[in-house]
Amino acid sequence: MSFYHILENNQEIANKILTALAEVIGSHFSTAVDGIREDVSAVVKETISSSPEMQSLLGGTLQFDIGLPPGQAVQVVDIFAQAIAANVVVKYKNVKKSGRKLKGGITIEIQPLAYQNIPNIPLQWDLTSGQQADVKTLLLETGDSILVFGYDIQYGPFGRSGGARMSRHADESWGMSAGVSRVPPSFSGTRSNNLLSK
Repeated sequence: MSFYHILENNQEIANKILTALAEVIGSHFSTAVDGIREDVSAVVKETISSSPEMQSLLGGTLQFDIGLPPGQAVQVVDIFAQAIAANVVVKYKNVKKSGRKLKGGITIEIQPLAYQNIPNIPLQWDLTSGQQADVKTLLLETGDSILVFGYDIQYGPFGRSGGARMSRHADESWGMSAGVSRVPPSFSGTRSNNLLSK
């Protein structure tokens, strides 16, 4: 029968284990950054593309409300999804022992709050303010405020989008439904609460 005499106390053993773990975990994390970035970017692109807002731009109410022709709607969804996916940042901070635990690891950043990576995509109409309407502003900033006063949206088989047109207030509305000229509340966004922050 063999006997072993352990010279280290419990704390010294724990320190050695943590130090060894830091080395092993650190080597795996540092080499995984590129793969994680690719995987997260793919998930982000798919998530944005399949969001209710983007799906509504592809032949739904939102496409008709903001007057996107079908071909442009496909481009808008791709531009949004690609811009956000391309902006994924994966950072590795060296893993090391700190007291009785490990510190460091991987952080993932997906979208800066300023939205400067998303291009302005101009539309073929102006807001009441005289500013040219653009998709980014409508989806991420204006909320559900009225965009063009004195007009309603009438739904039907007409207009640039093939599903709606703007018309001056009339006694009657027709088509599937009618609404005021604003981004529908279910899709509207402000800088602090929009499809990217949800």
